Parts: sequence; C-alpha cells; structure tokens
Amino acid sequence: MSSLELSIIIPTWNRKKKLVKLIRLLKVKIEKYKIRYEIIICDSFSEDGSQLLVQNLFKKDKKINYRNIKKNNIAAKRNHGIKYSKYDNILLLDDDCFPVEKFFKILQGY
Repeated sequence: MSSLELSIIIPTWNRKKKLVKLIRLLKVKIEKYKIRYEIIICDSFSEDGSQLLVQNLFKKDKKINYRNIKKNNIAAKRNHGIKYSKYDNILLLDDDCFPVEKFFKILQGY
C-alpha cells in the first residue's frame, strides 16, 4: 500500500470533454498505484456545462471536489485549490495535460 497522499489541482474553463477524459485517466492511473488522493477542479462558472457533467458522472466520488471562483485566472484558480487541499503533496495539472503511464510510478519514488 502506498503512503503517498496527493492533492491534484486542475484549473479549467469551458473544456468539459477534456476535463472528463482527464479525470477518468487520473482515477485509473492513481488507483493502480494505491495513492490516497483528491482532485480539486477549480473553475470560473464555465458556460459549457462542465460542472453539471462532472457532478453527474462522478456524483458518488467523494475524492472529486468541484469549486468555482469569480476570477477566471489560472494562477488564482491554482492558489484557491492549494488553499483548500487536504494533503501536503500538491500536483498542479492543466486540464489538457494527460500524464503518461509511468508518471505516478515515478512520482511515488519507484
């Protein structure tokens, strides 16, 4: 069992398809390495239905936290996510950045 605990912060805006693809990919890869994690999605009230789609697809997943902030600025969204993260290890990941297969293995220190 891994002892790694990780808060993943994803700033986003109007990219619901990429965001859902990224969340699904992260869940598969992270759970493979048994990492304790949370995913904090920081949006600015996207107009494409991102929040509703994510909430509907992952409504039972307590590890996914969807937050909206007024300022549509990547740095502000990242800072907001960091402020509300529960783990000391923080991964800032853009909504169009898809980690390769060995990313979490390397991160875990293998």
